[in-house]
Amino acid sequence: MTAGIPGTMVIRDEKGQLHILNLTQQTQLSAQFKVGDKVLAFFSPYGVSAVQLQIGNR
Repeated sequence: MTAGIPGTMVIRDEKGQLHILNLTQQTQLSAQFKVGDKVLAFFSPYGVSAVQLQIGNR
């Protein structure tokens, strides 16, 4: 489990690689995930600490 850093979000992509995103730059989120992708978010005391792409039927 990755510790959440305030103001950032750790995202694991479908290859298992981790990406640290700045929550103030939402364009990074739209580039990482496509519309219709299912994601699983993990919450910490700071807010969302990680978002995992759910592999499956679309």
